[in-house]
This record gives sequence, structure tokens and C-alpha cells, in this order.
Amino acid sequence: MNVIARWSAMLALAVLMIAGCSDPTADVTAAKVGEAQPVADSDPVAALSVTEFEADADANANAEPDLQGAAEPESEPAVAAEGGESVLFDGSNSSIGFFGSKLVGGGHDGGFKTFSGRFVLNPEGEVVSVSATIDMNSLWSDNDQLTGHLKNEDFFEVNTYPESEFVSTSITPASAGAEGATHEVTGNLTMHGVTKSVTFPATVAVTDSAVTLDSEFKIDRTIWGIVYGADSDVRDRIINKDVVIRLDIDAPRGSSAAE
Repeated sequence: MNVIARWSAMLALAVLMIAGCSDPTADVTAAKVGEAQPVADSDPVAALSVTEFEADADANANAEPDLQGAAEPESEPAVAAEGGESVLFDGSNSSIGFFGSKLVGGGHDGGFKTFSGRFVLNPEGEVVSVSATIDMNSLWSDNDQLTGHLKNEDFFEVNTYPESEFVSTSITPASAGAEGATHEVTGNLTMHGVTKSVTFPATVAVTDSAVTLDSEFKIDRTIWGIVYGADSDVRDRIINKDVVIRLDIDAPRGSSAAE
């Protein structure tokens, strides 16, 4: 067999291998992605980060009382004043993970160790908003070399974009065919300096002790400008553009975090 025939055979074998490999993300629901949406004015606390919320609370707690009685003291944020509740979560009781894969071969699990977020409940005890801020430098994966690569300029560029943020714009009962999800969550996801609206299915539950949200969906990372491994980057055509996001949020109620 001459050299040309040998290379032709190897190429044919490679094509067959690629064709025979299934996409590990194929059965995962794809999030709907669109342009960023405004946060509802009726829920002012949803637009605040957890840090800002806590800072406002501290400022109110340390403020000097008005001894003249000329004005009523400022109320708590609107949702709390109407009988609602703010319930916080972080990496100590929840997880935000991802799964990245290759078009040929396996993939890698990863996630973020440091993040903070909040659910807002209305007076009826229903979740009306959820927000979270992620420390991108807390990224981890099941391979140390890969972790470093994901943090550099090929992917998340954590030195340039140290935080990612999600702020919901609506949470509605799931439509028929949502495969077991109770709700559809829509919100603005800011990542890698790009903000887009995403809608994904989630199982949301409120009990006397906690608010929980569980979800698995996939997003096309290239929409947020992370193109390494994409069709537009010849180096990356073996890396799947779709990344699976896994949320396991457990926010305890009645603890100091929710005060």
C-alpha cells in the first residue's frame, strides 16, 4: 500500500470514528438564548448583587435614629416590606457545575467553588426572582492543566472578566413537555463581558426549611465570545461548542444568611 492509499485509509477510518461517536450533550435541553431583557421594576432587590444587598442592610442598621420624629424611618426593601423574604445561598450549601466535551472522546467535569446568590419570595411564599454572582477565578475541573487553560485567554479570561452574573427577569410555571421541570427561569447571564437572556427549565421547591432549585441545560459558549474549539477557530473543531450547566441550589430559610 503506497503512502497516498495509506493516508486515505486512515482518513476514512477517522471519519467513521467521528460519525460513530455520539454527542454527550445531545439529550440535554438547550437553553433559549436572546438579547438581554430589563429587570422588572416591581422587584428592585432582584437587580442588586448580594454584596450590595448586605451593604444596604448594614447601612440601615448603623444609621442614627431620627430623634425629631419629622419623618418615618426608611423601610426594608420592597419585597421584605410587603411580607416577602430574601433567602441567600453560596458555595457552602449549593453547587454550580459544568460539563465540557469533545466531539471525539470524552469530556471533563468542572464548576465554581465561590459564588453567592439570593432567592426572593413573595408574601405567598413563591419564588419571584433569583440572582447569583460567580467568582470566575474559583473555577475548578477534574484536570489541573485544563483548569489553568480554562482560566486563560483561550476561554474565560478570568483576569479580565473576574465575575459572571445571573439576574432573573421572570420565573413562570413550566409549559407542557418540560420533562419534569416545575418552572421556566429566564434571566440575564453576563459572562466573558457579554450579557444575553437565557431561559432554562428548573425544578424549584419552597419548604419551611429551604428554597431549592435544580437544573441541567446546555448553552452555546460561542454566543458569549468563547470561541476556542469552535468552527470559527480551526484549533477547536474537536471541542463541543455546547457546555452543560448543572445547578444544585439549596438555600436554607430562617438562618442568619436569610436575615
